[in-house]
Amino acid sequence: MAESGQGTRSLEPQGAVVLPEEFTIAVSTEYLWLLMDRVERGEDILLDGGSVTRIDTAAIQLLFVVQRALAEQGLGLQWQEASQVVKVCVALLGLDRDVGQQATVGEDGAGQPAGNAEGWRIDFRPYPNLLKTGNDPVRMFRELAGMGELKVKVDTTKVPHPVDLDAEECFLGWSLTLAGPVPLEQINEIFEWVNGDCDLSIEPLGVPTQPSRPEPYSEAVSPAMTAAQPLSRAGEAHANHDDRRGTEDRRCADRRAGPGSGGSKRVDINKID
Repeated sequence: MAESGQGTRSLEPQGAVVLPEEFTIAVSTEYLWLLMDRVERGEDILLDGGSVTRIDTAAIQLLFVVQRALAEQGLGLQWQEASQVVKVCVALLGLDRDVGQQATVGEDGAGQPAGNAEGWRIDFRPYPNLLKTGNDPVRMFRELAGMGELKVKVDTTKVPHPVDLDAEECFLGWSLTLAGPVPLEQINEIFEWVNGDCDLSIEPLGVPTQPSRPEPYSEAVSPAMTAAQPLSRAGEAHANHDDRRGTEDRRCADRRAGPGSGGSKRVDINKID
């Protein structure tokens, strides 16, 4: 038993909030208000997550919101038990320290690789509606972690107060570092499902970080996504016309320049790295 200015608080096992096997967006609003009711009563919260077999970003985000609200009142969030699924998924989002779980994936400092490390720097800023589309950063980061060494740094600055929180929306952002010989195409395959629902930038490690705002995903990856797409018939005809006209112009220029002239060389921009 512990005493506070708000009365007696109990962290006995029978006071634990038992989390469901599937602790997901489907029950996030229900559990947000269940837990916040305890916060408003000035009670510490004890969680039993030993039976959780699935947890997603919406559920983990609400745990962060509750923990922050508790801390503001000098209260605490503790775990009676947490399944391995809870520990791994919370760490994948970079919130293991915030919700009282031991880190198992990644460290702070994403985006600051040492030396000439091979891999990618990823800045991922979901729009609030992303979770409602069925996409889940937990799933995406799990795939990335299977490709190489993943380091995660989470941005919680846009997470609102519980009163203003829609538990089914995403207010988190991430800076990720994925170290290893991972082809860009594999990373694009993971993020193509959230095209239009986030801001995304992907840069090779070793490239200095730019202070500018991340570009929307569609702009950041559009060259890779569209390079192999065929031209329409109208576009193909127009391109062929331009090529023939360009060839004739160059021939005229060569004739005017005469023998021995250095001239100029046409470079295919698609071959420039």
